[in-house]
Amino acid sequence: MRAVNVGDSGFMIFRKNRLAFRSPVQQRRFNAPYQLGRLKKLDKPDCCVELEIDVEGGDVVVFGTDGVFDNMFGREIESYVRISMNEDGDRMEAEKLAWMIADVALCNSQSKRRRTPFAEEAEKAGRKHAGGKIDDITVLVAYIL
Repeated sequence: MRAVNVGDSGFMIFRKNRLAFRSPVQQRRFNAPYQLGRLKKLDKPDCCVELEIDVEGGDVVVFGTDGVFDNMFGREIESYVRISMNEDGDRMEAEKLAWMIADVALCNSQSKRRRTPFAEEAEKAGRKHAGGKIDDITVLVAYIL
């Protein structure tokens, strides 16, 4: 799979229901991601990271905006990828899995107490933040055949 990514949106690849790869986050400092745009203060396309990752049949790719990854740990998303497969080895529709992940990210974003990736990163940056971060939430799930 070839991908171009910029900023704090990205994707995760799950192989055999386990997190196998996560795209890198690009930011200057806490909560200041790279952003594309025409204004002088915004980044140009040459700051994008180009990736080439080996994928296999059965892999699950979860693409998401920062509202997903700021509010859900990889292990949480992994748990939903796991439950998306039934006992016969068939997966639920990708759209249904995407909605499940988006719903959990939304719920977590509105929490004032839940431990989230955003709260952990805030703490590392010396800032106080409890709970999630309300932000855009977009999820796309793809199954590799």
